[in-house]
Amino acid sequence: MEYIRQIGKNFGAVYLILITIFCYQLADITSALLKIVIIPGISKPAAVEEKKKKEETQIQSVPSTINDYKIIVDRDIFHTPAESSMQANLKKIDLKNINLDTIPLSQSGLQLVGTTQGDKKDDKKSNIAVIRKGEDVNSYHVDSPINGGRVLSILKRAVVLELNGNIEKLVLDIAPVNVINKFSAPGKAGKPVNPPAPVAEKGRVIERSSLHLDNMGDFMKQMRLEPVMAGDKAQGFRVSQIKPGGIMSKIGIINGDVIKSINGMRIEKPENAYQAYQSLSKESSITVEVERGGRNITLNYELKD
Repeated sequence: MEYIRQIGKNFGAVYLILITIFCYQLADITSALLKIVIIPGISKPAAVEEKKKKEETQIQSVPSTINDYKIIVDRDIFHTPAESSMQANLKKIDLKNINLDTIPLSQSGLQLVGTTQGDKKDDKKSNIAVIRKGEDVNSYHVDSPINGGRVLSILKRAVVLELNGNIEKLVLDIAPVNVINKFSAPGKAGKPVNPPAPVAEKGRVIERSSLHLDNMGDFMKQMRLEPVMAGDKAQGFRVSQIKPGGIMSKIGIINGDVIKSINGMRIEKPENAYQAYQSLSKESSITVEVERGGRNITLNYELKD
């Protein structure tokens, strides 16, 4: 009786101990059951990794199409610039088969003085255009910068330019806009003729007026000039298609000659030939150094007014 009476006095404490033991056992059993039911035989980290691999495999198996990115293109989040007018104009032109009738004349005031045509069609430096801007005359290749633009193509009698986003042309037969044309339009080159080479004798006299020094257009149409290159530098210009009775024949140049200097001025660029030609109006004599048949020859002439 005494034992029961002691339990009755401490019933609260005994009851609390029993409840604690019961809860602990219940929690342990519940934890074990959850592991078996949810992920039988596989630990949680391994299951997560397995699920991730499965999702990646499913994504890779579906091929992407342009439509998948349409929303990105439509939103243009990078603000892609629109096609420029120059790019649009270039698409309309076949630079290998140019129709000059579809290209407007240049309004830039540039003047095409002449062109030279090389034998290497794929070499951008083979063809050269001599262009005059104001008092300055310079030579240009395809892709050379000019007047804020560039040279697109050099033809026999015309040059196609890209200037300020516009495609324009310079033509030998037509004077440039807003520029007084001091030179007549070049005509068709004469048939190739090999006149007899004169003997280079000191004191031979040539009438200055017969050289037509005031007519650059006439000068450019009397022969064809082709640069002779050594690496990237011209060593002179080979002359062909010389017009009989023209300037070249009068000073003793024959087809195949390579003009290297005129009155001491090295002819390494077409504008050098132009400058030398212009200087003859003030000179009293002409000294031309040419390479002929592998030998250097000097031709000397006096100019008479």
